Amino acid sequence: MQSITMTEIWQWVTAVVLPAFGTLLWSYRNEIKELVEYKVRTEVQIENMKEEMSELKQNQVDIRAEIRDEIRAVGQDIKADMAALRADIKRGS
Repeated sequence: MQSITMTEIWQWVTAVVLPAFGTLLWSYRNEIKELVEYKVRTEVQIENMKEEMSELKQNQVDIRAEIRDEIRAVGQDIKADMAALRADIKRGS
């Protein structure tokens, strides 16, 4: 039976194990880097969406105010038209 020396074990560790472990760590580093970049991009997108939602809510409030003003204006026009019609009817009677 052949015995394995510490030098042979160390040679195998430095030739096989350490490079494989280094490659694995580098791969994990790249994965972590990509995840961090994704997280940052996602956070930026979330902030942008929050700003857009705020703008949309403000636009909704503005549009509701415009619609309310238009309805009031139309109501005033109808009242004026009705008053004019009543006056015409009274003159015609």
